[in-house]
Amino acid sequence: MGTIIDDARTHLARLDSEPLRAVDSLILSAAAYFDLSPMAGVRARRPGVRIGDLARAENYDRYFAHVLKPQDGHRLLTAMAANPRFRDVRVFSYTTETSIDEQKQFCAVSFALGPHLTYVAFRGTDASLVGWKEDFNMSFQYPVPAQRRAAAYLDHVAAHRRGQIIVGGHSKGGNLAEYAAAHARAPVRARLGAVYNHDGPGFPDDALDQFSPVRHIFRKTVPQSALVGLLMSSPRRARVVRATTNGILAHYPYTWRVEDGDFVDSPLNKDARGFDRRLTRWLAAHPRDEAELLIEALYGVATSSSTETVPEMVAAFAADLPFFARSFTSMGREAHAVLRGAILDLLPFPSR
Repeated sequence: MGTIIDDARTHLARLDSEPLRAVDSLILSAAAYFDLSPMAGVRARRPGVRIGDLARAENYDRYFAHVLKPQDGHRLLTAMAANPRFRDVRVFSYTTETSIDEQKQFCAVSFALGPHLTYVAFRGTDASLVGWKEDFNMSFQYPVPAQRRAAAYLDHVAAHRRGQIIVGGHSKGGNLAEYAAAHARAPVRARLGAVYNHDGPGFPDDALDQFSPVRHIFRKTVPQSALVGLLMSSPRRARVVRATTNGILAHYPYTWRVEDGDFVDSPLNKDARGFDRRLTRWLAAHPRDEAELLIEALYGVATSSSTETVPEMVAAFAADLPFFARSFTSMGREAHAVLRGAILDLLPFPSR
């Protein structure tokens, strides 16, 4: 067994000689985390830049800023650039937008896999605090700005490409892919071949009917200790994939196991099932305004420091501990009560 890096290195059949696989989708979704802003050509609608040429440009300091382990991003790009399956694929319409005022973090990129086949990939959450805030907003707000932007982006790409379109993404990117597919214009929806959600969250129960026309082409995958992919309700049941690790680190796409060109199946482990039950129970028992109150309070604490990204906040936490403690103390009484209740409900304390 290997990983997506091993598959990108060894599966050499050209994309025009066999159907796109779920593993290919995860590879392209992982590539959507590459920061391609130094490459002017990828922002064009067409023809874009060959993946082989991305590797030759060697903007490695920028490319992998959004990859948890930059060396994994480097190995994946190197493998893709050397592989006849990917090296001539053209990358185009790279778009990235972040707005603190709108609480929006959005990034998407498209891949011309052939003259009549396009893969549209939406990036998951980056390290910005506003990106994580938008993720949490999904628990009480629908749609969030990135979801609306994803539908507009898909319509835009479809207007400049012919043939079939496949949509996908990892983490929040998978959620955006499903939303965009359901809310794109009708002629665009008719051209969709598949929609891949790789361990992305679902949607509010009262929104699921909106996905009925396209959910038959949805393909969702989650790791065996899924947490993110079990959040809220999914329009389609997920396939469970073995990962090299457990817990939240199994969310990282480079840990997913691949063998003979396909994911290795696995049962969902008991910790993931337990968290899913506790979260479902908590959301059912608490109105959305309580979730909003809790998230707004925590975001206020996070942004009251001088940090702008999650790694910066973690690195500064020890030095800023008194500051963070004062910020928590200054929370309103209602927010304190909601936070305490959420911790008791969601964490698996032995007494519960």
